[in-house]
Amino acid sequence: MRQYLLPEKGNFYKANLHSHSTVSDGAWAPDEVKKNYMEKGYSIVAYTDHDIMIPHPELADDNFLPLTGFELSIVDSDPSLTVFSQKRNCHLCFIAPTMCDTKQVLWHRRFYQWGFKPELIPLVNYDEESLDFVRNYTPEKINEAIAIGRRAGYFISYNHPAWSLESYPEYMAYDGFHALEVVNYCSVAGGELDENLHVLRDMIRAGKLPFATGSDDNHNRSNDSFGGFTMIKAPALTYSDIFDALMKGNFYASEGPSIDELYYENGRVYVKASDAVSVIYHADIRHSNAIVRAQEGSTEIIAEFELKEQEKAFFITVSDSYGKFACTRAYSVKELLSLS
Repeated sequence: MRQYLLPEKGNFYKANLHSHSTVSDGAWAPDEVKKNYMEKGYSIVAYTDHDIMIPHPELADDNFLPLTGFELSIVDSDPSLTVFSQKRNCHLCFIAPTMCDTKQVLWHRRFYQWGFKPELIPLVNYDEESLDFVRNYTPEKINEAIAIGRRAGYFISYNHPAWSLESYPEYMAYDGFHALEVVNYCSVAGGELDENLHVLRDMIRAGKLPFATGSDDNHNRSNDSFGGFTMIKAPALTYSDIFDALMKGNFYASEGPSIDELYYENGRVYVKASDAVSVIYHADIRHSNAIVRAQEGSTEIIAEFELKEQEKAFFITVSDSYGKFACTRAYSVKELLSLS
């Protein structure tokens, strides 16, 4: 039985799921973000300004969808670390289930760090239950924040572990976020190693199966835009359809290549890719990885990979001639084999 891992029907919409505007520390006003991203072929931008959630329904039209969200920051308060660049952080993006009529969870009236604009605070519609959430940099507090967001219906991504100075002991202690940011272009453009396929591999080895997003994390004070994106497949460009696609994992992350088709059938996974030179199957165990290369002179690939019962999970990457990649979410081998 054929099971489409990316929906067979619907449209792909190019999205930036992590962005900053003049609401916090970005250089472009919200309407400038819309204009500049639409000129580059984007249909969706999530406005995830630091620690404050301001909806932008005025920007929505038939060709552009602004997603409502914010980025939560929890910073190491170790007194021996005297400058910010020494301190570990956990950054999480929360995307709200509706464009308007939503209450921000984890709002802190005295913690609005980057680009503080007191005139915006009266615009926040906050949730009383999590008001002034204490931001201790511990796995327990971070997981509590994630749990609060999930109960309120948010889509949550874990962002740029390299920039955050977080390594295996930190990120493996976090549970409950929906997606891992496998590429953060702002960090990559600044020299950080925030192409996080190794983090995704660590997670599937531990039985965690996150979705994969690509983003700019743009602040537009340097060359930090239009380098990482998420391709979302949905029936239409409406908030409900796009949010439903996010929650179901109907998307892939990319720096350039395209994953046009992805499905499972009779013990094998099939991939159709374009703007590509190779497709790689990454599993959790040694000697399971497999690669299919494009024929000489071609940038289209149709690849198939056999699943093995001893594998827990896998994800797939597609690479182009510049070394840029696209990446699927993680999938359970057991669940797929049970369909055969």
